[in-house]
Amino acid sequence: MSHAKERQEPICLNCNAVVYGRYCHVCGQENTEIKETFWQVAQHFLYDITHFDGKFFSTLKYLLFRPGFLSIEYNRGRRMSYLNPIKMYVFTSALFFILLNTIFHEDASEKKVSTNKKAFVYESGTDSITFINNDTAARTTDSIKYKSIAAYRAAQLKLPEAKRDSWIEQVIEERRIQRLEKYNWDVKRADDAFWKDLSNGISKMMFVLLPLIALLFKLFYRRHNYYYVQHLIFNVHLFIGYYIILIFINALIAIADINKTLAWVDAIAVIPILYLVYYGYKSMRNFYGQSRRKTLLKYFLIASAAFFLFLLVWLAFAAIYFIKG
Repeated sequence: MSHAKERQEPICLNCNAVVYGRYCHVCGQENTEIKETFWQVAQHFLYDITHFDGKFFSTLKYLLFRPGFLSIEYNRGRRMSYLNPIKMYVFTSALFFILLNTIFHEDASEKKVSTNKKAFVYESGTDSITFINNDTAARTTDSIKYKSIAAYRAAQLKLPEAKRDSWIEQVIEERRIQRLEKYNWDVKRADDAFWKDLSNGISKMMFVLLPLIALLFKLFYRRHNYYYVQHLIFNVHLFIGYYIILIFINALIAIADINKTLAWVDAIAVIPILYLVYYGYKSMRNFYGQSRRKTLLKYFLIASAAFFLFLLVWLAFAAIYFIKG
């Protein structure tokens, strides 16, 4: 609550509802004077920061060290004391994938290009691309068969119909040629760009995967009187915990890679990796309240089914990114 002076008029400036007390019961806006001093604005800012920090650290503590607790609290209707799970998921997943593709990502291909530059020239009258290595001045021919989509299609027409590529093979080959043209026939750069785009798409893929995994929990715990949304919120909290633990694991690995004298840091990373496995089991046991044996069995079955779903969704996204070129 701010220390601004309360307005005498009992009408909300935001929604025009009659205000009973300091806050509007319809939209929640505080019924205070419009004009504020600099000190009042500063007070608002400090309050919001400290209030957010308080919620953030308490939510983080329960999330990591009392698996499943926040989902239980959410089901009980105790929600104001903790950060909103959906907002926290969006923030945590975005942070994880940003770090994964920047600080935690070592682009070996870029280092290789910087230390081993190549020139690319066409061999006239052939269907291949020749590379000239600047370091050795040696000529090598890469496995690029066609210089253009037109050349590929012409070659296909010369073949008997039974020996031509299938429809999907033609799509794959033509998209590959497009990518190679885009990256000046540098096979390594083209392939690295494809896999980098695909890894960036994993964050979008997880938004698709999350509700599907929640559906698995609904099926495996169908005897519980939980709505689908309750299983979904549980999985949101679960994935937030996974992302935070994975950030910590990747940070340890990155530190060990930067400073080779800290090889022992890699050994320490085993601890959060083991906790990552335990975290899922403990979350399920605390939230659903079943025995250790049943929880372990369902944990294994759901994890196996989730992995299968992950592969299916990943292949679908890979196909989309490949077709897009």
